[in-house]
Amino acid sequence: MIDEKKILNAYRNGSQEERELLFKLMEPGFIEEHVTELVQSYEDAVKMVGDDLPLSILSKMPKHLQAQHKLEVITKALNCGWRHPQDGETWCYYVWGYFYDQKEIAKMSQEEKDEKILVLLGGAAHHGADCGLACVLSGDAFSHSDALFGSRLAYKTNELATYSAEQFRDLWAEALFYLPVPEDEKKED
Repeated sequence: MIDEKKILNAYRNGSQEERELLFKLMEPGFIEEHVTELVQSYEDAVKMVGDDLPLSILSKMPKHLQAQHKLEVITKALNCGWRHPQDGETWCYYVWGYFYDQKEIAKMSQEEKDEKILVLLGGAAHHGADCGLACVLSGDAFSHSDALFGSRLAYKTNELATYSAEQFRDLWAEALFYLPVPEDEKKED
């Protein structure tokens, strides 16, 4: 009997040629069944599907665009190359989150605050800029979010979307909410 852990380790640490050979030798669906064990970081995703954007260019991009790009590579790897056909019939899943106002945050225990990424938003956005999954449509309160356009961040299963949200939550926060730049990373004018 073949040890699955050894196969996964060989796949994770192998060269591109070795991974291609293992992929051909494995039962159909083996990688898909174990993809969350194989993709636990951006670097793992790059090993699996590659990245056409040179690191020298990626490192010069604003942090939120770096995070967006990394999530696109991670999504491609988790989906094992699957892309939503946008045919109006095929289901896909997205990472969703909750928005909390200041009163709701004040009611949370420190433990609840520590497990959530808290981002405060304010104001009404009746006809704001629709921007894919980062769009919040709202009248006078946070009431509804809507994805009006397709995205490279669509997952083929709810489980993969949930895994992505949990495993890569810091990247999601950076990409979607443009978190403030820490003081030590700010450029002096």
